[in-house]
Amino acid sequence: MKTEDINECTEGSHGCHRDATCQNTAGSYRCTCNSQYIGDGLNCEPKECSNYKTLTSARRLKGSTSNKPYVCDNSLTWGWYRITGAAGRKMPTSCVPFQRCGGQRPGWLSGGHPNKADGRVSRKVWFRSSDNCYRVSTTITVRNCGSFYVYYLKGFSHGSNCHRYCSSY
Repeated sequence: MKTEDINECTEGSHGCHRDATCQNTAGSYRCTCNSQYIGDGLNCEPKECSNYKTLTSARRLKGSTSNKPYVCDNSLTWGWYRITGAAGRKMPTSCVPFQRCGGQRPGWLSGGHPNKADGRVSRKVWFRSSDNCYRVSTTITVRNCGSFYVYYLKGFSHGSNCHRYCSSY
């Protein structure tokens, strides 16, 4: 007796994650996370939420007074970063006083942090000078991973000044 195969993928009776592709197989189905995601197909998360570098230095905190030698982010390699440990949890979203965070020109996130449903968003990081919160900026990408944020950062330099991405709790 021959049984007819039910295509769970087209009938919507599969358990694949919304960011996965369902593939019908004989008598069953297979779920595979889409290219920008990682997981078993039933649970998928953005790759950057599990594959990132960490920024952990307490000197990066917005309340940390900078002493020479400054620590600059001009040689930071491109990539996804999570702020964690002694550095706190996220970037500050308001202007940080001059010569804080371990650098001369502290950087803060303008536009706020995204909700998880927002996905990847572009935001400006402003680096302040002694008299101006909006001295110079760079555009970064931010993602809310649920219980933490990740930031797509690159090394930043402008002139001979020492710029540094700040952190906060």
